[in-house]
Amino acid sequence: EKRQDVDKYAHLATFDEIKENDFNLNIPRYVDTFEPEPEVDLRQVSKELHDVNAQIRDNEKELVDMLKQLTSKDDDVMEGINDIIKNLEGEIK
Repeated sequence: EKRQDVDKYAHLATFDEIKENDFNLNIPRYVDTFEPEPEVDLRQVSKELHDVNAQIRDNEKELVDMLKQLTSKDDDVMEGINDIIKNLEGEIK
């Protein structure tokens, strides 16, 4: 309504500006909406990744302990449980 420039939102283009842009009215030609990405602290990311991996290992150990407590009269079920335990123990080491 006020027909004024608003940073990253609006620009009041002159006829000459529009003509210089070959009458192209695409907003990015007149309004810069770019905002830089925040910097990432790679040391913090590395620490968080390390902590998450430690939690995963602890959870897998706990899961293996729970699976070892399971029993079944069905040999196929027990074989499946033992395969899961074997695979998880291989990943934990």
